Amino acid sequence: MEQKQPLIQILIFSIISLLIIIAGIFLYLHQGKVIRNDINSDLTYISILKVNQIDLWLKEKRRDAQELSNNKWLIEDIYKFITKKDEKAFTNINQWLKNLKESNNDYSDILLVDKNFETKIKVNNELLDYENIKMEVQAAFTTKKIQFLDIHKHSNGNLRLGFAIPLNYKSEIIGVILLVINPKINLFPLVQTWLTESKTAETLICRPDSNGVVFLNSLRHNKNSALKLRFPLTRTEIPAVQAALGYKGIYEGRDYRGSKVLSYIQKIPGTNWSMVAKIDYDEVMSPLFQRLVLVASLLLLIIITFGFIFSYSWKANQIKYYKEKYQLEIDKQKQEELLEVIFQALPVGIWIHDKDGVMLNQNKKAKEIWSGAEDTYLKSFTEGKSSWYMSGELVKQEDWPLWKTIKKGETFHNQTIILECTDASKRIIDNSIVPVIYDKEIIGAVVVSEDITNIKNTENIIQKSLHEKEILLKELFHRTKNNMQIISSIISLQALEKLDPKMSLILQEMKNRIQTIALVHEQLYRSNEFASLDLKEYIEKLIHLLIYSFTEESSNIEIIKDLESITVLLDTAVPCGLIVNELLSNAIKYAFPNKEKGSINIMLKKHKDIIELSVHDNGVGVPSNFNILGKDTLGISLLKNIVEGQLMGDIKVESNHGMKFIITFKDTLHKG
Repeated sequence: MEQKQPLIQILIFSIISLLIIIAGIFLYLHQGKVIRNDINSDLTYISILKVNQIDLWLKEKRRDAQELSNNKWLIEDIYKFITKKDEKAFTNINQWLKNLKESNNDYSDILLVDKNFETKIKVNNELLDYENIKMEVQAAFTTKKIQFLDIHKHSNGNLRLGFAIPLNYKSEIIGVILLVINPKINLFPLVQTWLTESKTAETLICRPDSNGVVFLNSLRHNKNSALKLRFPLTRTEIPAVQAALGYKGIYEGRDYRGSKVLSYIQKIPGTNWSMVAKIDYDEVMSPLFQRLVLVASLLLLIIITFGFIFSYSWKANQIKYYKEKYQLEIDKQKQEELLEVIFQALPVGIWIHDKDGVMLNQNKKAKEIWSGAEDTYLKSFTEGKSSWYMSGELVKQEDWPLWKTIKKGETFHNQTIILECTDASKRIIDNSIVPVIYDKEIIGAVVVSEDITNIKNTENIIQKSLHEKEILLKELFHRTKNNMQIISSIISLQALEKLDPKMSLILQEMKNRIQTIALVHEQLYRSNEFASLDLKEYIEKLIHLLIYSFTEESSNIEIIKDLESITVLLDTAVPCGLIVNELLSNAIKYAFPNKEKGSINIMLKKHKDIIELSVHDNGVGVPSNFNILGKDTLGISLLKNIVEGQLMGDIKVESNHGMKFIITFKDTLHKG
């Protein structure tokens, strides 16, 4: 019996470890709070600074507008020009506006508009779209007050803002001067610059817009977003939406990308704009995560050190215990070896099956009866074929004695059947089957068989004919397929054992290659033509078999087939099948490593006497300078040997947008 571990020492070790972990958690939380407070202070400072800059800039522009509105000499010249077509007045106005633009680079254009919205004077030749600012210009005429032209988009896609300045001449508005500003040049640089180095931080301006919020400037992570990117007011997790709802201050949410961010929201005076300064939460917490790794490593080292000291105190007793256990295992192994020797020496064939009919073991005589190799096993009792000796009828699955024994607990003695063996021979077998019952439950069955073929052969002389030879040839293909299925089943049974993933993968690849060859014999068996087969039909069945074999890996992969019906000999079909097996298996396993969606194209064409076979996936591919054919792996070596050694063909590899293997060979070399 295993010795009890020192519970008190374990309890002390657990308490100390727990205290160390709790201390680490408190330290982590405290550091996180400090970092968040620092970032909140930075965001607040940057937001206030930029709001003040924008407010000062807007006040300067409003002051320019107010000076124009109060310029009596300019208004006098405008009146003369509009009402009397005075050329001198026109020259004075035009020169005045040009001087204003040249002295202030903020204005992309300055225009004089009359009551009919007709442009009388333009400093530049910029096309102005009145549709988006018509209400503001009209308001300048009616209210006689300077109107702010909010950021808007022209039909040509350009963003503009500015001021509509009414020209009051003797209590009558004779026209409006439009100061046009390009925000990309004059405003957005104030908004978008950041004072410190950051990969995700940015400031932006937004405003309410028809039951939602719209972003006014191009964003760091969405360059073409000005006046295009909008969100409804229901998306309250977005800081810009909170700004539209009137929120001010620090806010934690998710930005337009869906990324978690920390932000500071503030209204810009004199406008309906809001300033949002934000930074990604992951960037903020990155230093904390680094500290966490360092602290966790230190804590882990402390715990491991203490655990090592603890384990050393009772290691001696454990060594003694395991020595005793090892001796018991040796004695048990010797008993099992003795029983195995007796089991193998019995003069009758014995098969042991579990409750699902899967064969667990068989002795040497059973293998001789089955005519299989030393390691040949049936996966299931339904894989082999047998018939009743007297009637010659095949034994149906539901009539198998073994099935009835496992499902119903029936016992059978001296049942005579004709067994189809793996060497294509038939043997007359005398079977006895008994259930194995444990705790009142059937857990399997034991089959005891005796070969009585020599006794019964004298009663079963069959006249052979040409038709029977054809049947025999079909049976040969079928049995060959069964042989390979048996080998495949043995590999599957081996794979069920607790093996490392690499060995399981090797067994799976061996199984697929065997099934690829077996599928050729199955198709020949089902065909009336024994010398050749349809390569298209064979590849389609092989694809189905591989998809079934890699059900989980291929769940998100679309197989696209472009196959031409080509009749080939067995010597051509088997290499082609092995090629498709290797390339399609590799594409399913490696082209889409995280179960991404993708597709694999399989093409089979014939051009005169040249057959072309290609497998193309749109997966991750390999680097352009990576020579995959130069790799000394089993799959690549097998592929090259088949293409060059058996098909006498060529192989090319393309790695653009995934991997593409192109195999070509002459059909004339493989005709009968």
